[in-house]
Amino acid sequence: MLLGSAALTARASTWWSGTEALWRRALAVDPNSILPRVNLASYYRRANMIDKALDEERAAVAIDPTLAEQLNNLGADALGRRDWKEAERLLRAAVAANPRLATAHFNLASALQGSGRRGEGLKRLEQAARLDFDDPKILNNLGVALSAAGENARAEAALARAAELAPEWPAPRHNRGNALAALGRDIEALASFDEAARLDPGLAPAWINAGAALARLGRLPEAEARLRRAVELAPRDAAARANLEAVRAARARTPKSR
Repeated sequence: MLLGSAALTARASTWWSGTEALWRRALAVDPNSILPRVNLASYYRRANMIDKALDEERAAVAIDPTLAEQLNNLGADALGRRDWKEAERLLRAAVAANPRLATAHFNLASALQGSGRRGEGLKRLEQAARLDFDDPKILNNLGVALSAAGENARAEAALARAAELAPEWPAPRHNRGNALAALGRDIEALASFDEAARLDPGLAPAWINAGAALARLGRLPEAEARLRRAVELAPRDAAARANLEAVRAARARTPKSR
């Protein structure tokens, strides 16, 4: 299964666009003002100066601990550092401040999953999808979590929607293939795996799973070709080698497939 980005960053609230110097002057006048810090953080994010943005968001939250978007951004940073406990604390605060902020539910799900609480994480992903059914990353991760929970029919529907929303992103197609394969729909699964491999020719899991689907369909020469490519891409991948050896052994027992 391929997850999307672990964290989504909310759009920073910007009440009045301006320069760094403008907001620094405003802070010099009133160091406890939230507005300049929020806008400075937004300015720094646009300039890809993330550390400075985080510093301003921390300062803003220290003044007002109900700033949902800033709490979400700080939680996303903690996720990137794999600090699950700190991420959960910040993201629960973000959700409490704004229960309708889908990205906060999405990120909280990642924190919960990171700490091994997959059931709770799935519930948060479901809530995120209810709030925003047009975000392919949310739907992709929801599909992965549903498949892991054995709910492959629901997973397939979520992943089909994610693939529709992000036509050039291979992950939801690959993950949809896994859900379809689990449902016994190998022909459709094969099409999804092949499409993922077309979008990302270096995606070894797509070649492995396409080969496995072809083997289940009895199309052994095609299966071997896909699996050879998988081994070329990932020579140390045990699954790729094991599947290739199994297909070659099956072909050896059935001369007509040569």
